[in-house]
Amino acid sequence: MLNKEQTELIMKIVNRAETLGLMQSDKATALIDMEKATEYFNLRLADMLNADVFNFAHDFIQIQNEINRTTGKFSGRFVPRFAGRQ
Repeated sequence: MLNKEQTELIMKIVNRAETLGLMQSDKATALIDMEKATEYFNLRLADMLNADVFNFAHDFIQIQNEINRTTGKFSGRFVPRFAGRQ
């Protein structure tokens, strides 16, 4: 389960992605995708939020492309640039 800070950062990330025109779905779906990605990859959310457009877009778009929305899992072909360290 995500904490309040993580949830707030995810909301800011989704808002930034929307501003940049990166959304492939609605906002609610993007929020869920980012929550699942954060749990799965231990995303460094503040780093992602503050990244340059190229690296931010890379991870945001690939998260949308690689998530299986039925299972909430990822394909295994992709590791985000902002994946956390275990």
